[in-house]
Amino acid sequence: MLTNISTIAAAAVMASMLLFWKRFAASPTWLATVTPLSSIMGSGFLVCAPLLAQTVGIWAAPAMAGLLLLAYAIGSVTRFNIRFAEPLMARPVDEPENSAGPRRDHSRFYGHSARARLSKRATHTGAIRRLETASHVILVGAYLISVTYYLKLLAEFVLRGLHGTEPSSTESATLSTAVIVVIAAVGALWGLGMLERVERFAVGINLSIIVALLVGLALYNVDAWIAGTWVVPSLSPSTRPLQAGRILLGLLIVVQGFETSLFLGNEHSAEQRIRTMRWAQGISSVVYIVFLSLCTILFDHVRGDDSGVTTVVALSGYAATALPVMLVVSAAGSQFSAAVADDAGCGGLLSQLLGEHVSVRIAYVGIGISAIGLTWCTNVIEIISIASRAFAVFYAAQCGVAVLVALRAPEVSYKRARIVLYAALLCLCTVVAIFGVSADG
Repeated sequence: MLTNISTIAAAAVMASMLLFWKRFAASPTWLATVTPLSSIMGSGFLVCAPLLAQTVGIWAAPAMAGLLLLAYAIGSVTRFNIRFAEPLMARPVDEPENSAGPRRDHSRFYGHSARARLSKRATHTGAIRRLETASHVILVGAYLISVTYYLKLLAEFVLRGLHGTEPSSTESATLSTAVIVVIAAVGALWGLGMLERVERFAVGINLSIIVALLVGLALYNVDAWIAGTWVVPSLSPSTRPLQAGRILLGLLIVVQGFETSLFLGNEHSAEQRIRTMRWAQGISSVVYIVFLSLCTILFDHVRGDDSGVTTVVALSGYAATALPVMLVVSAAGSQFSAAVADDAGCGGLLSQLLGEHVSVRIAYVGIGISAIGLTWCTNVIEIISIASRAFAVFYAAQCGVAVLVALRAPEVSYKRARIVLYAALLCLCTVVAIFGVSADG
């Protein structure tokens, strides 16, 4: 009873601060932080525990730490590109590259809603511009896959809440298809602005329930320690080390989302985006490690038929009976808003890349049809791996941009070290794209 009260109170306090404390909720620093933070925490937080428990057993927290370190390293590439690549690509036509004159600032880059970085007014910058454009083409595919992933996850959690067990693939695909049709129809007829308005509310609720889950798990661990029943479970890794490593590479999407700071240029300066991206990655890393550490004593329950991606719902019930319902609500809201945001991003990128040939609203229809096809051809575990590999290709392209910028921008410090680091990360992202596999592969 006390645990239920504590978790509900924690969620209520956090939600009140995020949604109704205007001085905090409207802070430019918080707004620049919450976009990448919510993207990193949204879906990955829901699926990481059962997938890692099945793959590496009680070593889930250290394995996640390695994945987070990789994400932070890739994030450093993103931050480098914000600081050095954007000015190069925004330089006016009549300003030579070695000019000491003023440079265009971040306002030449479209904002988060359009998910497009290269302004139509930005000048041609040779290989850098071409590679950046190529990365946008790749990102179109990555966002398309992630829309499918978010909506399949939404369906899994909603049906889990209704049935109490893992739903069948047909049920999940049917519900996902219905939601995709609604989003595509709304986007084609009226645009997605009306649906994007729920994003701030959904983000606040999701982060509040994450706090509640951490409180509930912490109290459960404390109670077990006091009662003398706290023991590390006997769950061992179910896969060989090499296969486990490939599965971890296939889980990159669970810590993906920091790249959204690239697309906030209309609203936030480069320095603010760089600083808040670090905060978002730091906060999410602490939360992930604490969550998996607190969750480890429950890993004995990740077994048998009820061990799919929604197992976190059952696990949370051991900590507090109020948490399963809260998690289902959080999953439905957060995955819907994430899918809408990425659908809008994919449509914006397509419209920018294809110019006048395809309008954003027509793009929504094409995205919807493609997402439906992916929904019926894959399950959630497979789509996680596919999405991770797609984003790895995008990150590899961004690493390529960073290498070229480090070679050309005169103000870059530690050129050789940066070139070696970014080239190594490019190779590592390529390895993820080629060798990452799903947890059931």
